[in-house]
Amino acid sequence: MASHPPITLDTMIRDSRDRLEIGLATDIETGPLFKDFAPLGVVQGRLKNWRLIAIRDLDAAETTIHLLGTRVIEGGWITSPVVAVSKDSLVAKTRNSIYELVDRASGPPPTHMLLAVARAVREWGLDAKYGLRCATASEIAATIDLDLYLDTEFE
Repeated sequence: MASHPPITLDTMIRDSRDRLEIGLATDIETGPLFKDFAPLGVVQGRLKNWRLIAIRDLDAAETTIHLLGTRVIEGGWITSPVVAVSKDSLVAKTRNSIYELVDRASGPPPTHMLLAVARAVREWGLDAKYGLRCATASEIAATIDLDLYLDTEFE
């Protein structure tokens, strides 16, 4: 199998990187999200091996924070913008849903989770808005270690 350079959150945006950045969220970006709150509503899903990522709109000088993790059945999953994360990191409220959080991860996400980010960039219209060339699913898939991926436990 041919060796491909790794694709990361920071490198998956190929064009217009001066307009939009995607990366791990910083403590300064996420600090205000951690609070005591009582989620009202039904938990919509469970995210395992989650981390907080930032989508930084440099044109508008706005940043949205999203959960990226593994959701049972769906695999890699990115949420709508995060509104709050409980101080104990067990539950989060996003613009659209409430999630149970299990096993917070650190560091860059595994390559297969980038597929969810690439899908969201397209579904949310960010590629068209900014003239992005985001790494395609086939480019990302070419860098996945299939043996490692197949050994991944999703539940």
